Amino acid sequence: MAVPFLLARRYAVGERFILGPDEDDEDLRRAVSKSGGREFPADPRYRVVPYGPGLHAIYREFELTAADLGVQGPVRDEHGRSILAIEGLAVTGDPSSVDAADLAAAHERALSRYADLWRADRKPEPRRVPRPPRPSKPARSDDPARPVWIWVVLLVLGLIAVALLLIMLG
Repeated sequence: MAVPFLLARRYAVGERFILGPDEDDEDLRRAVSKSGGREFPADPRYRVVPYGPGLHAIYREFELTAADLGVQGPVRDEHGRSILAIEGLAVTGDPSSVDAADLAAAHERALSRYADLWRADRKPEPRRVPRPPRPSKPARSDDPARPVWIWVVLLVLGLIAVALLLIMLG
């Protein structure tokens, strides 16, 4: 059984599996990142390296181009660096069962998946214009201080009026 994989950086995201097997991703990543292994007989651009019991990776490293992805402009990350990708097949069992046609099919599938992600990453999203929050209505206070203050003022005015009245009469 052979599963295609692609390990690459995206426009604004670090290196990760774009396409890959469900298990042993970390072992596969370590194995293909060492740039070792032996030449693959069916296609000398590829290397073969074991990454677990009965598991082999047939892979190659290449620079992604606009022609590969069918997009406009250079294929660079957000810092302007070219994007190197590691693609291939994760094989369970004998790697010699894989032929050049399998590698070509895996290559097309990986490029198709990456091209979709590239377009999605580069698609401008409308920015929302932030709106200031609406002022809230002042909360009605059941604070007793206001009615007490009114009664105190009325009481003081009443006492002043009574005092003036007594002074005038007296």
